[in-house]
Amino acid sequence: MAQSPEQVAAQARARYVPHVFGAIFAALAAGVGLVALAGWVVGHPILAAFAADRVPMAPSTAILLVLYGTALCLHAAASGSRFARRVNTVLGLAGTGASVLLLILSSIGVHPAVEHLGMRIVATEYGAPIGHMSPLTAFCLALSGASFLALVSSLPARRGWVVVAFGLACLVASTGAVLLLAYLFGSPALYGTGAIPPAMPTGLALLMLGASLLAASGVVAWLPSGLSGVADRRALYLLVLIFVMLAAGIVAAGYFYYQRYSQHHRAEVERHLLAVADLKTHELMDWREERLANAAVFFKNDAFAALVRRHFDTPDDVEAKKDLGGWLGQFEAHMSCDRLMLLDAHGVERMAFPEKGEPHAAHLATDAAKTLRTGKMTFLDFHRDGAEGPVHLAILVPIFGDRDGKSPLGVLILRIDPETYLYPFISRWPTSSRTAETLIVRREGDDAVFLNELRFRKNTALLHRTPLTRTERPAVKAVLGQQGIVDGVDYRGVPVVAALRAVPNSPWFLVARMDVSEVCAPLTERMWLTVVLIGVLLLAAGAGVGLVWRQHSVCFYREKAEVAEGLRASEVRYRRLFEAARDGILILDAKMGLVVDVNPFLVEMLGFSREHFLEKKVWELGFFGDAIASQANFTRLQEVGYVRYEDMPLRAADGRRIDVEFVSNVYEVNGRRVIQCNIRDTTERRRAAAAILQKSEELARANDELTRFTYTVSHDLKSPVVTIRTFLGYLEKDTAGRDTERMGKDVGYIRTAAEKMSRMLDELLELSRIGRKVNPFVDAPLQAVVKDALDLVAGQIAERGVRVDVTAEPILLHGDRPRLVEVFQNLLDNAVKFMGDQPAPRIEVGVEQACDETLLFVRDNGIGIDPRHQPKLFGLFEKLDPRTDGTGMGLAIVRRVVEVHGGSIWVESAGPGKGATFRFTLANTRRQST
Repeated sequence: MAQSPEQVAAQARARYVPHVFGAIFAALAAGVGLVALAGWVVGHPILAAFAADRVPMAPSTAILLVLYGTALCLHAAASGSRFARRVNTVLGLAGTGASVLLLILSSIGVHPAVEHLGMRIVATEYGAPIGHMSPLTAFCLALSGASFLALVSSLPARRGWVVVAFGLACLVASTGAVLLLAYLFGSPALYGTGAIPPAMPTGLALLMLGASLLAASGVVAWLPSGLSGVADRRALYLLVLIFVMLAAGIVAAGYFYYQRYSQHHRAEVERHLLAVADLKTHELMDWREERLANAAVFFKNDAFAALVRRHFDTPDDVEAKKDLGGWLGQFEAHMSCDRLMLLDAHGVERMAFPEKGEPHAAHLATDAAKTLRTGKMTFLDFHRDGAEGPVHLAILVPIFGDRDGKSPLGVLILRIDPETYLYPFISRWPTSSRTAETLIVRREGDDAVFLNELRFRKNTALLHRTPLTRTERPAVKAVLGQQGIVDGVDYRGVPVVAALRAVPNSPWFLVARMDVSEVCAPLTERMWLTVVLIGVLLLAAGAGVGLVWRQHSVCFYREKAEVAEGLRASEVRYRRLFEAARDGILILDAKMGLVVDVNPFLVEMLGFSREHFLEKKVWELGFFGDAIASQANFTRLQEVGYVRYEDMPLRAADGRRIDVEFVSNVYEVNGRRVIQCNIRDTTERRRAAAAILQKSEELARANDELTRFTYTVSHDLKSPVVTIRTFLGYLEKDTAGRDTERMGKDVGYIRTAAEKMSRMLDELLELSRIGRKVNPFVDAPLQAVVKDALDLVAGQIAERGVRVDVTAEPILLHGDRPRLVEVFQNLLDNAVKFMGDQPAPRIEVGVEQACDETLLFVRDNGIGIDPRHQPKLFGLFEKLDPRTDGTGMGLAIVRRVVEVHGGSIWVESAGPGKGATFRFTLANTRRQST
């Protein structure tokens, strides 16, 4: 039916505003390209980057943006002109062809000089050549060209091409928005990957270009032809305004959230670095003072000086040499010295441990003479005895014949190898890290000298130097007196964050550093997560606004359909059955495949609105999958007339998978062929079958466990029964022979076996009650629970002389307190029982953090556990040493209590003689708030 002039005018007014916005966005995109191009021409690339130290927009990108922006402005101004259509088609083909060509070349690493448009551009930024188009930019420009061609080549009767143009425009606008958000949050896309990253102006221009294409295609694709009147236009503008406000709020919230997370993460990293630096600084200070304290044993020691004088005066005195060797040998064995050397007052080596036969370094004689002159112990700092020799430290102890220091006898040199303890301690990092490193440095003249081996370079101790003029280096900042957290560049030229500390009473400075890339890795992940979340929220907001507008449009068509059609009397009865059915029902037009009707049960089951089904072709309903989601399958249904699927998966609106039985029939109603599809949810039926199968499997496992338990109990209880039966026979014989002595022994064996059986039965009963007989769960401090357990085993601990260290961490346990005490009691008793001949027995009760989980542990330095026996340690009646007391059920009870409290327990031991550590977890264990 022909439209009236008023209707034509109303449609023109409805499309005016979107056309204006499309032209504005297109002009902005072209303007960004022109600004970038002007920046290259006048020699100020910052105009093409909008910021310093950022990748600028390539000249080729700027040219294509100007081309697309001009074409879209021409389309908005004269979309009905045949000449404008031809010109736009040529421009679109040229831009799309150039974009595809540059995409291919950039993807294979070819960067033609023609992209520079004759300008001399030879530079790189973040490892990528500038002045060339990014492959991501080329891809988006190719999509823009394809969207524009689909828009200008479409006819009014073929609106499908406009829908394609709209979808491609959505991709372009979304990509531009993501690129802008990445710049806003500080982690631009593709930086540091080797590929050319898109510039900030490029992201802005792509967003404007996508918005222009959306406005141009949306006018044709989504605005209903019947849109007219002030009320309709106001509703549209109001929805657009609501979407803009929602988008602004979402982006702002995401930005402030990311900034706060970034600040919190940086503070956590700094606290971690400072904690490591402080810990290692105190350890180094303690290590240095401990070495000096050990050496002080010989300083002004009259007995040792007399023994040295005796050896020097009478070298052939075997006894004096033996006694002196005993002193030095014992000290060398227990004080972690690499070598001990005794020099006389003339610098001649008179004795050494161990006797390797190697001559002492020449500088030691000079250092020894200086020590004798000062009369004080000397700490000889890190040094090499030769250009290629190993690094050593040394303590020089002067020895005098009198306490006044006027009769010098010689010097005792305690040489220390830092590879034994110091270097491993310095190189250790408390947590897993791919770049973290601890360094000690000192100042020598105008250089900062590294005293230990570097993690990323070999053979660098005392050889790697950094001039003090390199103030960007954390090591230089440290020796110049700076302390705390600093940013800088390390010896590899890599940006790092470092904590600086001076080691008291020494010339050493400690640097604990970590690469900025590792520090920022979680920030990058969080940034992209935030960007994706913002994108999803923006899409959800757009979808919500679109659904509201669609609902508004559907109301128009629904009112029109209700006026045109009347209800038949027979439809009332059908409708009641249709609405009350407990199966999903879908009615299709057999000719076109359009959804004519859908019952409420199917709407409720899938979670889509009724309007989501109506007036759509069945293959457009994506939740049907491939079963009937193609025209070919629909044609087959028309021909066969009956299709049945036993197990068809459907996808609900919330993403749930629903398995259904699908049956469709073709029949006629009043001369019109329709298809009725019955859809029955089989989820509960499948779930019930799965539950039955699961219960069967659980019963089978329980039966197997009961069988094993019965076998173990019967096997271990049989032993005392056999003992009782055997000695009852002996008792009968001894009674007949009136052998009272043997009768007493027989009765003793029988009593022992009976008592063992009683203990085993009691512990079996106790084990069976765990989990069934439960005291009320309460919160209990770890130290209080451990104290109760220590009180119960205090006798064994005192008898063995065991030192017990309990952590002071404020940990709060939650559970059955008597049972928790029983866990620690058994573990402590077990540790004391298997302490062996350890001269300094020690037990440690503490906590650790692993993967956001609190681990409790009981560690001893006892006899250890062979790895072969560890798997069966928690079994019933398992005793690794049959000579020990008990029934072997203590650890089985411990495991049962831990499992009842939602935790798990395991043992770790390096082997016999290495001690053992029992680690376990308990549900709801937490740090007590202070």
